[in-house]
Amino acid sequence: MNKLVLETYFCNFEDYDMFDRTLDALKDEDIGIELHIFDDPAFNARLRAKRDHYASFYTTFHGPHMGVELASPKGSAVQKRGIAAWEEAFRMYLEFGAHGIVMHTNQLSFRPEDKAHLQQQSIDTMNILLDNALPLGIDVLVENVGWHNTDSMLFDEDEFIALFDKLRPWAHCLLDTGHAFINRWDMEKVIKALAHRIKAYHLHNNDGEQDTHRPLFEAGGFYSEADIVALLGMMDRHTPDADWILEYAPCPKITPEVVVHECKRLLDLSK
Repeated sequence: MNKLVLETYFCNFEDYDMFDRTLDALKDEDIGIELHIFDDPAFNARLRAKRDHYASFYTTFHGPHMGVELASPKGSAVQKRGIAAWEEAFRMYLEFGAHGIVMHTNQLSFRPEDKAHLQQQSIDTMNILLDNALPLGIDVLVENVGWHNTDSMLFDEDEFIALFDKLRPWAHCLLDTGHAFINRWDMEKVIKALAHRIKAYHLHNNDGEQDTHRPLFEAGGFYSEADIVALLGMMDRHTPDADWILEYAPCPKITPEVVVHECKRLLDLSK
C-alpha cells in the first residue's frame, strides 16, 4: 500500500465537520483524503473554501459523475456538458495539488443491443479527456462501475481488462472492490491482468447484491473477514504502490469511531 486514503462519501460528501473530526482522531497516522467534485458550482465553491485547510494532506479526487454521462453521443449536449464538468474538475485538481482523479466509464443503464456503441462512445469521450489531462500532468484513474443486476455494467470483467488497450496508455485504473463483488469478478485475475495500470482501490464490502458501501470488516459481508484479509494480501503483493481508499456510504452506523477503527485495522494489516 502506498497510502491509506479516507473518502468523504461516508460524510455525505460535504459534512466536513464530521470528516475533520475523523481526521483529527487519525492525526498520528499518515492518512490521505479523497474529495468529490460534482457538476454543481455551489458544491464546488464550498469545497474550494476548504482548500487551505486540507493543503497538508495527500489529496486525490473523485471526478464528476452524478448527472454526467461519458457514454453519450459525440457532439451531443450531454457529452459537451460532461466535458465541461471535467474541465472544471481538472482546474480544481491543479488548485489542490491532487495526486489522481477517479473517472466513471458511464452512469446509465442500457439495452443489450446498445452496449457496443455505448462502449465506443464512452471510450471516445474518455480519450478526449485523457488527451486534455496529459499536458496538465493530471493522473486519471478509470473505475469499474455498474452492476449486472441493474443493466448498468457497460464493461464486464474481460471487457474492463481489455478497455485499457483502447484507452490512452497514460490512463490508470482504480479497482472498486464492492462493484467487483456484486458482479462476481475474479479478483485475482483482474488484479494480475491490470497490475501495471492499477493506481488505487476503493475498499468497501456489501451483501453481494446491492452497492451498499459497508465497512470491510463488518460481520455478514459478502466477503468474510478472512476473505478481506486474503484480498488485501493479494493486492499488496501485486500492486504494492497502489492507494487503499476507504469508501463507505453514509448511514447512522457509520460514525467517526467506526471509520477510525477500520483505518487502524488496515494500517496494521499493511505493516
